[in-house]
Amino acid sequence: MGPEHSQDLNRISLGSEHLIDQLCDDFESACSSGERPDLMAFLNRAPEKLREQLLRELLASELECRAKAGETPQVDDYLPRLGETEPLVQEVFARFVPGRSAQDER
Repeated sequence: MGPEHSQDLNRISLGSEHLIDQLCDDFESACSSGERPDLMAFLNRAPEKLREQLLRELLASELECRAKAGETPQVDDYLPRLGETEPLVQEVFARFVPGRSAQDER
């Protein structure tokens, strides 16, 4: 976890952190059972103020799950749905898809 992540967690309440953890656990359970959970549906289950942090966590989980399934996720798979959060999407890809960036794919 980087310092930005720790700072983000310090800004949210314990109840909010619990909600993020629960949603991430549910998302990861669905991935582990072979489902392809809808990232947007999970984001919409959280209050607006928590969605950036939740997106960071869910996207990382989804990238890990897809990689384990032998897939090669692409930034462009996510931008039509998450284009307004492109910097965050690129940040997560840079951490979880080593050696690749959004610029490499364009």
